[in-house]
Amino acid sequence: MPDVHVIFIAPRHLAFARMTGPYPVSSAAAWGVMLDWLQKRNHEAIGHVGYGMALDDPRTTPPEDLRYDACVGTPTTWTAADAHFVQLKQFEGGAYLRTRHIGSYGALGKVVSRARDELVPRQGLIHDLNRPILTMNYSYPDATPPSEQIADVCIPVMPNRRIVDRDESQAVAFAAVLERSGA
Repeated sequence: MPDVHVIFIAPRHLAFARMTGPYPVSSAAAWGVMLDWLQKRNHEAIGHVGYGMALDDPRTTPPEDLRYDACVGTPTTWTAADAHFVQLKQFEGGAYLRTRHIGSYGALGKVVSRARDELVPRQGLIHDLNRPILTMNYSYPDATPPSEQIADVCIPVMPNRRIVDRDESQAVAFAAVLERSGA
């Protein structure tokens, strides 16, 4: 059984590169733009974390319309000239079910599907379709062997009211996560 937690991810300002198309293709292209920008403009990802955002549900959106954002915390060295390469946005954060993945970033699609379809319901939660699925990537793919790459897969969640109505402890546990986070 994978290690699963419900966490609160704080809002943050992000620089992002967006690509469209099937996620395996669009994510690689977006990260190519993002990493190229970081290197050419001599920026560093704040906290050395990359945030991958799947903005659409591949079960209901045509593959060619899927949007993927490769994001990093907005560097303190950001200037207006950077807007020619990437854009800025505010990530709103919120409650997410998190599970750790160690292995090739190429396998993240399967991990996301399993977390969304199996782990979220098992926790008495439902996938919040109004927020993006997020991966927090901690390894530079060019510098880390695929078997050692580390990412947290984060599915936006909210309580499943049918279960909460039957099981008050689920509502209390979910509220405790939000309270600890200061939300």
